[in-house]
Amino acid sequence: MSIASNLPLPIFLWLAYDMSKNVSAIYSTVAGPKEPLVYAGYKVMSMQFSVTSVGEVANCLSVITMIDKISVGMLTDTAVTDNPKELMDML
Repeated sequence: MSIASNLPLPIFLWLAYDMSKNVSAIYSTVAGPKEPLVYAGYKVMSMQFSVTSVGEVANCLSVITMIDKISVGMLTDTAVTDNPKELMDML
């Protein structure tokens, strides 16, 4: 368990925002299930997710896998990244 997870939420958010001033990009990846999930009797074949950012981070890239499929999400600040579509096309 990390120290950050034990901090009161307002302090954690203040620290995250303050540290974000020194970060230009964040990358995260989550390995999802390798077999289809069953929800209410139906097979779940894909998942949707939202890319989030804390503070002033200019670019966030998130990747999630599920059943040998890869989904990529990107959040970018157009003041820093001139052509976000070009970045996504490279992926």
